[in-house]
Amino acid sequence: MRKIVSKHGVKPLSEAITMLKVVILAMCFETDITFVISELKAKASLREFTGVHDVPDAKEVYRLLSRFTVDQFVDMVLRIVNAVCGKRKRGKTIIIGDTTNLTVDLNWFRKKYKREDLKDKDYKWAYSRSKGYYIGMKLVLAIEYPSLKPLAFLV
Repeated sequence: MRKIVSKHGVKPLSEAITMLKVVILAMCFETDITFVISELKAKASLREFTGVHDVPDAKEVYRLLSRFTVDQFVDMVLRIVNAVCGKRKRGKTIIIGDTTNLTVDLNWFRKKYKREDLKDKDYKWAYSRSKGYYIGMKLVLAIEYPSLKPLAFLV
């Protein structure tokens, strides 16, 4: 993971890895980054399980994310998942997880966005039963059964 993150020129490396753990946790559990940070600060057992001992501020995490384009971020996380999980063995069952909403932080109450405005963007208008309408993307997670190792995700 250190090699993959360092190839993207992110420094300091240990803090960046901690922040990426927070982001990936938020993505996988369809929660806000601020919620993940508050849970990590409140629960020592969760910090121990995730290996996040120095919990970053949300502002620092968002500052790190702003350094990447969508393609750079997806490429980096896919490389991390592939490095951690290794090759898939034949005959294993793959579970395709439910799609998760990735909301883009736009103030769409102040400026009204139409479908035509988002035509050339990586994000679109979408609808979720749990959140209603939002501007963003979808995340699909594939995991291997019975080990529950993540295999890939698509944005």
